[in-house]
Amino acid sequence: MIIMATQTIWISAACAVLLLCGAAHGQSDCPTGWNVFNNRCFKLVTYHATFHKAQEACEFENSHLASVHSAAENNFIHGLVRATGFYAQGLWIGGSDDGSEGVWYWIDGSPFNFADWSPGQPNNFGDEDCLMMSPYDHLRWKDLRCDFAMPFVCSTRSHKPQMTDVISCKP
Repeated sequence: MIIMATQTIWISAACAVLLLCGAAHGQSDCPTGWNVFNNRCFKLVTYHATFHKAQEACEFENSHLASVHSAAENNFIHGLVRATGFYAQGLWIGGSDDGSEGVWYWIDGSPFNFADWSPGQPNNFGDEDCLMMSPYDHLRWKDLRCDFAMPFVCSTRSHKPQMTDVISCKP
């Protein structure tokens, strides 16, 4: 029996089973044009779209408008925005309180367990149901009407290479 450790995952296997795990040199966990952070891929889309059109564009790429679950993820997105020069514009991320005012949720279905609201936000001024990162407050979050068009961030899970069992047989 062989016992191997791979990034805190222990695998017990019979000696007749070969375990192969690897990726081709240079293979990324994310599609081309996406950036990986904590097992998720993020893409800053620089053309302008309304919240719902932005979500449709993300879905076209098998993703959703980005959900943010930690200060580290939030800072990672800030870095993407600053690196591309779109810091002066707001951008959509995937939060909404449409349907139940004041009850925020991520449209990808993940828990809304982190927030970085600007002071006094969300305020629902004029039926604001969608979440943006505001350039006027260091990309802190504000609610906004969903029909404004602006750049946006999509996210999806990274596609890490999976372990494969290869059984060796001797005649």
